[in-house]
Amino acid sequence: MENYIIPFNSAPIIGVLSQIQKVNFMIEQHQKHEQSGMVKQFERQREGFLEQLRELLFEFKIHADLKLVAN
Repeated sequence: MENYIIPFNSAPIIGVLSQIQKVNFMIEQHQKHEQSGMVKQFERQREGFLEQLRELLFEFKIHADLKLVAN
């Protein structure tokens, strides 16, 4: 019988999600201290990680229109 499930390396996806989680934490911390410059910097980093996640999901033929959830 053929094997229909092809093994894949989930580490890159998990790594990007972990980075997004860390950046989200940093954004929250800097928002508490009203450091808008740092917030914007981390938001740009998060957008970069979201783009990486889109690319990784595209390899699975998934088009991800990822949007941020309002706080």
